[in-house]
Amino acid sequence: MYSNYSTDLGDIAETGSIRNAEGTDADSTGSDESEAGEVCHDMTAFAVRLGLCPDDGEEAAGDVSGAAMTEAQLRLLFESSAGHLGLARTVVRVLRETSLPQDIALARFADYVATLAPQLNIRLRPFDECAAQVLSHLSRFSRQTALQAISALAQVRAEGGMRDAESTLTSLRMAGVVTPVPGSGDDWGDDSQRRFEVPGLLAAKLRHDFVDHADHAQIIGRTVTALTEQLERARATDAALLADVLRLSHRAGQWTIVAQLQEASGLPIFLLAPSTSCSVFSGLPAEALTAEPDLAFAAHLASMIVEGLDGRIDKAAVRSVLAELTGPGQLRQHFPAAASASSERGPRHESGRGHGHGHEHGSGEEGRDYFGVLSRIVSLAAEGKHVEAAGLGLDWNARTSGRRS
Repeated sequence: MYSNYSTDLGDIAETGSIRNAEGTDADSTGSDESEAGEVCHDMTAFAVRLGLCPDDGEEAAGDVSGAAMTEAQLRLLFESSAGHLGLARTVVRVLRETSLPQDIALARFADYVATLAPQLNIRLRPFDECAAQVLSHLSRFSRQTALQAISALAQVRAEGGMRDAESTLTSLRMAGVVTPVPGSGDDWGDDSQRRFEVPGLLAAKLRHDFVDHADHAQIIGRTVTALTEQLERARATDAALLADVLRLSHRAGQWTIVAQLQEASGLPIFLLAPSTSCSVFSGLPAEALTAEPDLAFAAHLASMIVEGLDGRIDKAAVRSVLAELTGPGQLRQHFPAAASASSERGPRHESGRGHGHGHEHGSGEEGRDYFGVLSRIVSLAAEGKHVEAAGLGLDWNARTSGRRS
């Protein structure tokens, strides 16, 4: 749903077509502050309260008729704001007064609107409202992911357990704060494949207000840990969840989790979550690389991908660039020590090697350094000693997994 919104919102901004039925500014009635807690569950009533009507060129929604805003654009605003009038009126005002580029992403636009909109009053009990704020950090999530996140919150807030998580999720769905993603599953059948989301504009406002929460850092940290555990237990990788956890752990400065996700996924992390992976790894601060030196290779690779794509990040493009960067013989240029290390060891070192398990190669400083180990793997592969290269990689993986567990 997010991707569908951006172009339409850009069209509204570029055409300046937010007007009421009389052709006057749609922001001329009501106020954000007075409507901060008001929610319209009917799109016709929503349009009437905002003074908006669909365009003459399209069929009207209910009794709404006769103005410049199309029904599709009105529905977009209605769904993304979850009917919250204070949010919607802020959007109307922003689009009337601000010239926005047509290709602006909804997330960026929604975050901007969130800074201007009045504080929400979603009329939920405090724990449920906090749960909504936690879920607003996720994109499209499964029911199980929502329950895990709510249960993690309960541990921080010392309230309830899985039973409360179920009732909280039900409460959020009934309030329209959590909505099913269209086409992701039967609303009344098995919901194991169904995905949910917090509508875009509402999610941005919830995230914005949550920053001031007294337990913000602790709650986000516990949520990241819980969702990372869910990823590790899953038989198949949930790409959306991987992207969410990667983004959240980066924002929270949990560099061990970032490294753990990268190690567990390997290079395919760039294909499972291309945009998030490129953004996170290419933007790692120095403190992250100091805390987790193993992230240096992913950071280097992400920077090359971003540079190669010139900002156009999508799965097919990332796959193409990644294949080019990691093809036969390509990695060697990024590890100049590989060739020299092999020649320096010479026959005496080779004769002292074990039978493919890599323990001796993994000893000493080289065994503790990610680049040293990877350099040695590249060197072994270049010499045609693939069994030993694989053994060294497996040995390194086993030792680093034990260190992080």
